[in-house]
Amino acid sequence: MNPQPLEQRIYQQRQKYQIKARTDIILPETSRDLLHRLDTFNAPYLEEKLLQKDVFNTSEEYLQHLVEFKKYVFLATITPENMAMTSPKVDEVWHQFILFTREYHAFCSQFVGRYLHHTPKTSHTPMNEEIPIDQFVKAYKTYFGEIPELWNISSAKTSCSSCCSSGCASCGSGPSVH
Repeated sequence: MNPQPLEQRIYQQRQKYQIKARTDIILPETSRDLLHRLDTFNAPYLEEKLLQKDVFNTSEEYLQHLVEFKKYVFLATITPENMAMTSPKVDEVWHQFILFTREYHAFCSQFVGRYLHHTPKTSHTPMNEEIPIDQFVKAYKTYFGEIPELWNISSAKTSCSSCCSSGCASCGSGPSVH
């Protein structure tokens, strides 16, 4: 039995971690273009740092969460509503990305068209209870179908304090896009 050529293994891995929108909806060309551009985005520096910090145990686990982060960015970009952040590990991808300030700024400019702010939960920036997790759920299901377990939707609905591992307001207010 011959091992698969490297190109074929890379192609198969890429297919596994592609952003896949539902096939039964018709996306405007600008949204299709955004999904395609997000799909081609890679951040090996994030992978290295998050594996180093033991946020993820494997590259596969990291890639799975990076894809979900890119889906989140897509939703935050195309919908007028703020999006709830319910996955502590997807939120960790976002937190670490923000620390790479130049790369994050370039990413926001290229993909979002403006800076995608992250609002941590503090006594001065409490969670906005008026923005339900249901908005995220509806948008996610509309564009991507069923929500993977890594989003912690059932626990997020019962305990908003568990939405974000570091106490971010994003589980109530999501990103501020300016």
